[in-house]
Amino acid sequence: MIESSTMYTTNDLRKLGIGTTMLGRARRAGVSAVRVGKCDWYYGRDLIAWMRKMDRNASDCEVAAVATAGTDSGA
Repeated sequence: MIESSTMYTTNDLRKLGIGTTMLGRARRAGVSAVRVGKCDWYYGRDLIAWMRKMDRNASDCEVAAVATAGTDSGA
């Protein structure tokens, strides 16, 4: 579980199931890393906000898909 008050390295996140593909998506969406030495660190609060936004967007897409599901039948 990611905590908002904690910073995570890519290694930490990998152990939590967030790999390089997801981190790439997060960074493209605006989640920034802080470089300390040779490691990139991510704020938990930024990752949580990104995940909530992704979840909200997925829910919006599902609602839109259900709302338009019957309109393509030609009825």
